[in-house]
Amino acid sequence: MPDVNWVAVLISTIAAFIAGGLWYGPLFSKPWMREMGVGRDFKPNLPRPVLFGAAILFNFIAAVVFGAFIGPDPSAGLAIGAGLAVGIAWVAPCMATAYLFASRSLTLTLVDAGYPVAQFTIYGILFYLLR
Repeated sequence: MPDVNWVAVLISTIAAFIAGGLWYGPLFSKPWMREMGVGRDFKPNLPRPVLFGAAILFNFIAAVVFGAFIGPDPSAGLAIGAGLAVGIAWVAPCMATAYLFASRSLTLTLVDAGYPVAQFTIYGILFYLLR
């Protein structure tokens, strides 16, 4: 496995998890719930510990691969640019395509696809700062 900055991976994993809580909590819970057709009483199919554990695991996997992609000592331009590029040019368009075929609203698409843009931008910033 290529050199990976494990400190940046761990901190990025935690930061992305916290950002997700903010994103789908105080920042965008109202439009997300409205577009999903659910209310505050919405109960996911899986228990919260399973959901949160899976979210942390998926954030960890994404951070490891991102770290391997940019290397252990990236420049600011590479780290932040790669984070933006991954979110804006790779993940968000894939989600938008799936949402088009699923007839999801533009609002829901923007909320859900916006999170990985923020997530990978956070990774880029942290991988640069923690190099």
